[in-house]
Amino acid sequence: MAADDEPDIPTATGAAIPSVAFVNVVHVSAHHPGELERVLHQAFDAQVNGVSTRVVLAPGVYCVSLTFNWARENAAVVAIEAEVSGTAIFSGADRFSGWRRMGELWCADWPYDCAAAPAPPDFNNPFLTTPELMLRREVLVMDGKVLRQQLAASELAPGSFYVDAAARTITLPPPGGKDPAHAVCEVATRSIALHLAGRKNVILRGLVFRHDASLHAAPLCAPLQISSCNNVVVEDCQFSANNNKGIYLGGSQNHNITIRNSRFNGNGCIGLNAANCTNLLIEGCETNLNNWRGNWAGVYRRWPCGLKVSRSNRVTIRIHRSIRNMATGGWIDLENRDVRVEDSIFYGNYRGLHLEAGEGPYLVQRCQIAANRQEPLINEWRWSFGSGLVLTHARGVMLKNNLIFDNDVAQVGVRDDRDKHVFRDPVSGVIHEWYTERVSLKNNTIIATDANPTLLRLPSKDFDGGRFWQQFRASDNNYFGMRHAKAFVIGAGAGLGEACSAGQSGLGSCNGSYTFDEWRNASGQDAGAHFNDGDVADLSPPDGLVT
Repeated sequence: MAADDEPDIPTATGAAIPSVAFVNVVHVSAHHPGELERVLHQAFDAQVNGVSTRVVLAPGVYCVSLTFNWARENAAVVAIEAEVSGTAIFSGADRFSGWRRMGELWCADWPYDCAAAPAPPDFNNPFLTTPELMLRREVLVMDGKVLRQQLAASELAPGSFYVDAAARTITLPPPGGKDPAHAVCEVATRSIALHLAGRKNVILRGLVFRHDASLHAAPLCAPLQISSCNNVVVEDCQFSANNNKGIYLGGSQNHNITIRNSRFNGNGCIGLNAANCTNLLIEGCETNLNNWRGNWAGVYRRWPCGLKVSRSNRVTIRIHRSIRNMATGGWIDLENRDVRVEDSIFYGNYRGLHLEAGEGPYLVQRCQIAANRQEPLINEWRWSFGSGLVLTHARGVMLKNNLIFDNDVAQVGVRDDRDKHVFRDPVSGVIHEWYTERVSLKNNTIIATDANPTLLRLPSKDFDGGRFWQQFRASDNNYFGMRHAKAFVIGAGAGLGEACSAGQSGLGSCNGSYTFDEWRNASGQDAGAHFNDGDVADLSPPDGLVT
């Protein structure tokens, strides 16, 4: 693909569930412990014999942790649906009581052993060290609100709690002076409400997954896990207030997956995490307000985000909203191919959309990427956090017809602190090397503000031996800002102290910041582009966004 050609990327179609008659339709009540497990086992056993079953869940809270493993191929279907969408709740929590007053605090006996997750390797990099609070999995919910965990009694404040594992007690100053003995208190005690492994032709519809006590990383990391499955639909479901992820798709390879009209909001680390998928369609979903545990621990990168897709082929994400995550909004990371992101909003995150370490190609079109801010803590990659759209070692990227505005640091940025990403496939042993190359910006509206004036932040012309600039194209973009502002930053990783002086030309001769006219003259790019001079500080949020 030439840089200025639109990539030929197939649109993911997702699951193709066979049209079947449900021979069995079974209604389940939450008031009978064990009934759901029994009915689902019967449904999956019947599926093996070619019989389709529809399981209808009455309103209620289902306290289960179920796994259904491999089955032989056939066309039968299992549908697990709420009788009324949003009322069948898979909860990882149990009611908690026994509070007694101790001065201004309340305490209770703590019978649970919630061991912390093992810390992932930090590769001797202090910025990759995982704090203990990120590895914990104690979750206390009072009247529907997740309270903040503290690691010392001295740090307690209203709305938080502390577990003394040695004394086996929990202590809290109740929020707003509320008496916890008269509140609905719940403690997350279970991991993975439902795990489908090696299943085929499954529909999950109208279900709620919340208060899961999973660990920080796979394999036990979400209330709904889908591993090595084929033809699965997740539709009209809700995932919230889970300790780590809302949903995790993993295993050796998932095929033909549709996730539609579902909400993954307010989870401890990641809303929606999909890995090892082929033909993945994510449509009409939300991943908002995630990474509260990371925010407590000061962890905003490496794992946390609203939406993350890894090691997947033929991925289409459309009509998606990723808003105010305390981390990256959307992260397409590591060995992805044929990715389309369309008609979506990435707003108010600590970075909008990040394309990283993959062969591509990628098409990002008709998206609104706005008001993404810098993370609160300094790290060695700080500049890329807060940018609207960031590219890191991504090949074959087309950005087309997007609206990108009011992002901290830069509206579009290319990381240039290292020239390539080297990755050894853990299964095949094959070594991949990825560079940022074949990038095209076409017909985008890119808006700088007085507070956030940088439009593009790109490598110097000699970065990576000139590989980036050899096939970089920008054309027909529509820029807004102050005409004489130095809004195009080149060679940021090498320092910004050397601006072009009289007689110099070409991006290889200097690093610095450029006006629009200087940018076009020096780069030879943006033929047909327009620059709109003026103050655009008063920008409204993207269409349809409720602030």
